[in-house]
Amino acid sequence: MLAGQPRAAEVLRRDEAGLNKEGRAFSTVPAGTVDVHALDRKLHEGALIVDMRPAADYAMGGHVPGTINIPLNGSFTTWAGWMIPSLRTST
Repeated sequence: MLAGQPRAAEVLRRDEAGLNKEGRAFSTVPAGTVDVHALDRKLHEGALIVDMRPAADYAMGGHVPGTINIPLNGSFTTWAGWMIPSLRTST
């Protein structure tokens, strides 16, 4: 039944805070409305910025340094599980 399926992402094994069930806070910005200075500020505050444009657009069309690209396609959740680090919540 699991033949041909990708290996489970490491984040699924590291769910110390129950975030896989509860989720994380996030926000979205529509394409074409990005304030580069605001994104840069968020990056310096420790935010993780995921650019979901096609890989070619990210690579050739420019991107904000420090962001990561995970194209929004049928493999998004698999790649996100591998690429987005497990973040512990502080109390």
